[in-house]
Amino acid sequence: MLTTSRYPSSKTKIFAKNLAGTIGTLYSARGKKSVESIIQLARKKGEERICIVVENNKNPKKIMFIKVNEDATWAWLPGEIEINGA
Repeated sequence: MLTTSRYPSSKTKIFAKNLAGTIGTLYSARGKKSVESIIQLARKKGEERICIVVENNKNPKKIMFIKVNEDATWAWLPGEIEINGA
């Protein structure tokens, strides 16, 4: 599953939607949702990981990852992907 940081710019939302379509995963608009809400949705949909597109100065900057466990726990995964020129 792929989402954005809170209150993303339109450029970041478009990038995230296109990326989700390219890699063939579910996109969920973040808006005001907390990380906990996103994790609950991911568990409901059977997703094991969440990719979050984080922005800086209204541009997509990096992608961070969360591991969703079956027992309702979660953890940030180490590493992130820097986005250049998006």
